[in-house]
Amino acid sequence: MSSKELEDKKTGTEGHVADTEIQIDVSYSNEGYSRAYGLKCDLNIWLQGVAIVLGQVQQELHPSRVEFATLALYAGLIFGATVTLFLAGVFGIAAGGAPNFITFASLEACLGFGLGG
Repeated sequence: MSSKELEDKKTGTEGHVADTEIQIDVSYSNEGYSRAYGLKCDLNIWLQGVAIVLGQVQQELHPSRVEFATLALYAGLIFGATVTLFLAGVFGIAAGGAPNFITFASLEACLGFGLGG
């Protein structure tokens, strides 16, 4: 061990520095909170949610094949992705032929809607 590592062990400053860095990362700004919220609402949590409720759905609704619920979810994802890509493509091409800035900005906003999904 180096003398610096021994000093850190004695004083505990290494842990304090790490704790301070974590505090800064967590409470950096409102952007950090919106990113954390976005992660919670991410696709993965919905996929897990469907997987969790399938057993209860089978008990209560008595489907012939409960797996079709997952198939329906994936069909919706594919259709939604296709629609958003289509919207982005259409508005992106239209923005290329915009005659003025207001039209261009409006079409870019619609493009953003398509990209955002």
